[in-house]
Amino acid sequence: MAVRRYIVTVATLATLGTAAYVSMSPPKSFRVVTSSVQPTTAPAASGPAESVNPKQTLLQQVDKLKAAIRETPDQILLHIQLGELLTELQQTADAVKVLSDAFDRFVVRGVGSATPKDKIHLRAAFACAVLKSNDVRRAWQLAKEALDTDQRDVQANVAMGKVLTAAQQFDAADKHFDLASILSRDDNDMLCNILCDWGEMLLIADRSQDAEVKFRQAARLKQQEAKCYLWLGRALRQQGRFGPAIQSEETARELSPKMSEPCVELGAIYMELKEYAKSERYFRAALAVEPGNIAASTRLAHLLIATDDPAQRNYLEAAMLLGNAVELTGGRDVNLLTQQAAALALGEYYEQAKACMEKAIAAAKEQNMPGETRELLLQTVQQYAYLQNEAERKASGEQPQSRPANNEPVLPDDFLLPQSPLDPHPYIVPPSAPLSLSPAQGQR
Repeated sequence: MAVRRYIVTVATLATLGTAAYVSMSPPKSFRVVTSSVQPTTAPAASGPAESVNPKQTLLQQVDKLKAAIRETPDQILLHIQLGELLTELQQTADAVKVLSDAFDRFVVRGVGSATPKDKIHLRAAFACAVLKSNDVRRAWQLAKEALDTDQRDVQANVAMGKVLTAAQQFDAADKHFDLASILSRDDNDMLCNILCDWGEMLLIADRSQDAEVKFRQAARLKQQEAKCYLWLGRALRQQGRFGPAIQSEETARELSPKMSEPCVELGAIYMELKEYAKSERYFRAALAVEPGNIAASTRLAHLLIATDDPAQRNYLEAAMLLGNAVELTGGRDVNLLTQQAAALALGEYYEQAKACMEKAIAAAKEQNMPGETRELLLQTVQQYAYLQNEAERKASGEQPQSRPANNEPVLPDDFLLPQSPLDPHPYIVPPSAPLSLSPAQGQR
């Protein structure tokens, strides 16, 4: 009986949320399968030899802003800029704290001489940071307060567009991005960013052709901006146009060789094309550029689990990669922890798999996830316990027991891990459910 058939898969649990790290000491009897694909880098991009890592540059700016705030704490724009950079770096908890403290200081207590426009921009930046922490309702309230002050403010409209995207109110979001683009038509830098945000919304709304138009418009405005081609490649991949998508991602690599995201995207494309050796090389190249890239870690893990090449399959490394991703996200991501448990169970690390699932259950309870979700997680622990018992009986030469009637697999017998468990746009996390806002709310 295949172990895979009784494991809750990555695809099944893709809508869950947070986790914790588990010790990776393997049982002595486990046979580690080493991938035959060496961790070499992907083909070198032909861009500038002295390329700067974009994230490293942002981190340097963060340090400078923190030093500036220590010297002049009453400058609201420094706090806003720091919060925006931390949000861009996906340091969500730090961004929320910085902007929450700034909101208390400049809005609630009225310290300093912040202008009404400054307070609008603080609310907009705070809304975007809070949105990253999945508090859509709080983000909507902040964006609404900003718009109530000035309905034609560009940043307030962009923030509301992002919030409405998360609430799956795509038509309303479309109107806010449209107005923001009109208001910023004389500022190419801002307009380029708005077009990319707009295109991201269209991708989430499954309107990849409309998204392609926005990304091409952004690329025409700033032909040397790597992120325009990165996003254009994602839109093309979502349409199944893999050749042009590869060209677009290679252009992004040429423009910014130390940007890890194009390598992740190329790895995803080649995985869909079932060129698994190329896919692995690109994922490893992304991790060589940015070891903390969560998307690269998780997608490489998915590849090592789902590949049809036995020489490439490596459950142990997949579990370790997912464990690193869990650590990087603060140990509270149920989705990642459940994926790690699946990899461990596939490799017959049942004790560690059960420990992962117990932590996932605790995190799900802490986050007030639905009862049926927690029940599914509990059933998975029971499945792993059954599989562990069967493996031990088999090792001792005993006959396998019949499966208890109350411990039937959650999945049908033919439901295995997907061959390509990648969503169409890996950096976009769609909302788990529409926010219950009336159509009138959030619209200008």
